[in-house]
Order: sequence, then structure tokens, then C-alpha cells
Amino acid sequence: MKRLVILSLALMVFACQNQTEELPFIKVEQFGDYNALIFKGDKSPKVDLLEYKNLKHFYAIGALEERRGYFLVLNSKIYNGVQEDIDLNLDNSFQNNASFLVSSVVEEWLSLEIPNSITDSNTLERFIKEAAEENEIDTNLPFPFLITGKVSQIDWHILRQAGSISSEQKAKGKLINESVEILGFFNSDNTLGIALGDKQINMHFKNSDTTVIGHIDDWVPGRNMKLQLPLKSF
Repeated sequence: MKRLVILSLALMVFACQNQTEELPFIKVEQFGDYNALIFKGDKSPKVDLLEYKNLKHFYAIGALEERRGYFLVLNSKIYNGVQEDIDLNLDNSFQNNASFLVSSVVEEWLSLEIPNSITDSNTLERFIKEAAEENEIDTNLPFPFLITGKVSQIDWHILRQAGSISSEQKAKGKLINESVEILGFFNSDNTLGIALGDKQINMHFKNSDTTVIGHIDDWVPGRNMKLQLPLKSF
């Protein structure tokens, strides 16, 4: 089992009576490679999610072993989505292994308005990078972010357990005009395989009544949504 831990140093200096305040490292932990999962069909277990059951302020996204579905963890509560036939089955159990996981422990977040000029994933990537740099986050290393609010549209999918992964092995859907919680991870050059291909972000979501969770393929944000960046990580 290979564990990858990335530390991003966030520094904020306040010139006040010659005193400085240093923000802690942003720690990101990763098991597996999302590109290997999707393009090479690597479905083998990499980590037991029970290891994180009692961890406070824990945030994570990933894929269940054997390509059974995706999961999302928001402030230590897990949401698993498993597609079986035509049904999307949801549960909150940590009793699973993951073939891919990227996570962080974040106690405090900085909330920012997402400009209404942000209209898709590409403009969102640029905005997240600029906002992180303005708040002294090292964008050369991966970091988590949260997005909340009402989306205009989300195109999503859930993996299904079957053969090699293709469009036929994905359950797909659209979410229209619903309030959501999104957890994503930003990785500027994606050399770590956190996101797919040349993308810089990997995002999972759940809707407000937790009837749908999944991986975001594309989206159109709504107005007045919020971006949250990590302030305190352990």
C-alpha cells in the first residue's frame, strides 16, 4: 500500500508591531491514481476507509474498490453512491475499501463569493487558482476546496462494476437548478493523477436532500455561489 502525502505551505504575514503569523501546512493525502482507475481499469483496493471513521474535520473524494461507485466525505460524514441496475443506492458506511482516495483534514475555511462571470469548469479552474494565490496558498501543490449554492446544471456520473470502464459502465445524469455541496481538489499540473487527463480539478457533489451524489463531468454554476479555501489544515 502506497501512501502519498503532499504538504502545501500557506503563509500569511501581518506587519503589526513586528509580529508575524504563519498559517499551517495544507496536508493532502492520496492513495491510487484517478487516471489509472479510469484509463487502465485499476480497481484494486488501496486503503481501508475505516481508518478515517473517527477522524475529525475530514474531507475526501474517491472511488470504491472494484469500481463499485464513488464516495464523498464532508466534515467526517461519508456519502457512498453505488449504481445497481437502474437504482442509485446511497449509504453512509465507512466499511469499504477505496481504489482511489484524495483527502485533507481542514478545521477552518475562508469563504469567498464566486463571480457570476464564472460559467464553466475552465473559468472555475482559473478563478480557484487566482483566489488561492491571493490568499497565500501554494498552487504548485494540491489543495482542497468547497463550493456551495444553487447550480444551474451539473452533468455527473457514477461508476458501475463491470468489465473495462467505458460509457456503458457509467451511470449518468443531469442535475438542474438544485442546491449542492461540492468538494474538489486542485492540482495545477496533475502529475499526481488527482484529476482526469489535463484537468486541474476533480469534484464530487451531493444535492441538498442527498438523493444524488457523483463525480462532476461538467457544470454551469448558478448565481451567488460560494467558494471556500482551506485556512487551517492538520
